[in-house]
Order: sequence, then C-alpha cells, then structure tokens
Amino acid sequence: MLAVAQPMAMQSTGSGFFVNVHGNYSQWNFSGDEFGGTGGAGVGLRLGYGFTEGVAIFLEADAAALSEEDELSGAALDYTLGQGVLGVQYTFGSTVSKVRPYAEAGLLAIQTTVDIAGSDATFTGAGANFGGGVKY
Repeated sequence: MLAVAQPMAMQSTGSGFFVNVHGNYSQWNFSGDEFGGTGGAGVGLRLGYGFTEGVAIFLEADAAALSEEDELSGAALDYTLGQGVLGVQYTFGSTVSKVRPYAEAGLLAIQTTVDIAGSDATFTGAGANFGGGVKY
C-alpha cells in the first residue's frame, strides 16, 4: 500500500490571546538642551486579543532607566521613562500567507521621572502611537 501525503500550507494565526515581551532603547532630549541626550535600555510587555484574523486590540507597557552626569554641576541625573499604549492592530493579507504586513494605532500615555541629586521631578503627557511591520 502506498500513501501520498499532501503538504499542509502554513497558516498565520492572528485570533485569540497573545503576549509579546520585548527590549527597547529610549532616549531623552530637551529642546535646545546644551547637554545633549542620554539613552538607556528597557523592557516592555504587550498583551492583546485578536477578534478575527485581521483585527486585534492590545495594551502595552514599556519602561526604561537612563542616567547621565550634569555637565555644569557634576550631579547625577537619573531618569525613569514609562509609557502605556491602548491600541488596535490590523493585519493585511490571507491567513495562508507566510508574510503579512500590519498597521497599528493607539492612545499613548507617558511619564518621566527625573532624580536630580535626590529631588524628583515628574513629567506626564499623552499622545498618539502609530506603527507597522511584517509578521512572519
């Protein structure tokens, strides 16, 4: 007896719950800042749910820690950056495609805390978040 197996097509799945853990690099600059910018590494977590193969919502949180020295006083400047995004993602193409582009948009909330020689200053704000990429 001879049996022939048909190869199964790869299928891209976008529905159901998903989790994404990622690293990031953040940089802080003041407009007209004579000290320049400082950068640092951080981490992020994205939780989401795909209602269909094309439409998903997500909640993302990112944090980073930065440190630099004030050129005038020599004091250490420590920054903590945090942001949260509530967004929606649309994935284009067929579920049998190996490569599927996507676009996303969301509402962004950001908070920065600066520790200057033991004294904290906090800045907050809101904005829009736009992105895109390719799923493989």
